[in-house]
Amino acid sequence: FMLCSFFSFSAIYSWKGQGTDYQKSSNWLPDRNQRKHSDTLLFSKKSIVHNFVSDTIALAIIQNEISISANQKVGWTFLKGINIYKNAVLRLEGSYAIKLQVEKSASAKIQGIIIFDGTKDLKHKFLGKRAKSIVFDSLSVCEIHNLNGNIFGSSGTQNVVLFKNGSKYCSKDGGNPFALTAPKSKVIFEKKSIYLHEQGISLSFAGRTYGKLIIDNNSVININFGSELKTNIHHLILKNGEIKIETSANEKALNFDVKQLEISKNASLLYNPTSLSTFELSSTIFPKNC
Repeated sequence: FMLCSFFSFSAIYSWKGQGTDYQKSSNWLPDRNQRKHSDTLLFSKKSIVHNFVSDTIALAIIQNEISISANQKVGWTFLKGINIYKNAVLRLEGSYAIKLQVEKSASAKIQGIIIFDGTKDLKHKFLGKRAKSIVFDSLSVCEIHNLNGNIFGSSGTQNVVLFKNGSKYCSKDGGNPFALTAPKSKVIFEKKSIYLHEQGISLSFAGRTYGKLIIDNNSVININFGSELKTNIHHLILKNGEIKIETSANEKALNFDVKQLEISKNASLLYNPTSLSTFELSSTIFPKNC
């Protein structure tokens, strides 16, 4: 009975949006004099929140644009979950990493935007403990800046994060979100989800499945290390930059299955792999603005 009723006594604290100190009790309504694991925190006003501290709560509800920073490395643990509403924005910034931890009994529902930012090479994390416990709904965005490592972790449970059709992962920095050794992965991209690659380093290809993959980085991406695992891309768009698929350095095949391909006038694709490799294209190539 106690376990079932744990959250029935949850107190709801609303951020006033007047002060900026997360730890100051009077910045909450009612005053948050003591932090408890059963607390629900509501952010409904556009705010900047400083002096964030490690906190374990039941639920966080983000309904507006919120920027959070800390004075030390901290964690925000959710026992029930975190909900980011449509048109709401959660931005993690500053000089110290913040880890978002979705516990096994919890779930994260992202309908708005979450941005991981701050000074260079921060080790922000957004972690879950069960498959599909972090879900990005249609029109939601996960945007990565100045990241050191893999945002969804690089060990543990597979398929923790689901990007639904119409959602977007925007990679401006950091390691690839798949993280685990292929074919294992931390993420699932549905066919009409979007992966926007805007950084200069290469992506993870062999054994990976993308929905709509957009390359827009003014760089050259060299793919020359083969694998027995095929790369599956539902819709590949080369907007800026160049992809070179050349002779395999380890003499293994470079196999691609691309359902649809678009190449703009500012981009190019060079395909010159080993004779063992294949590039399956299921629809016509659509050059843009040639």
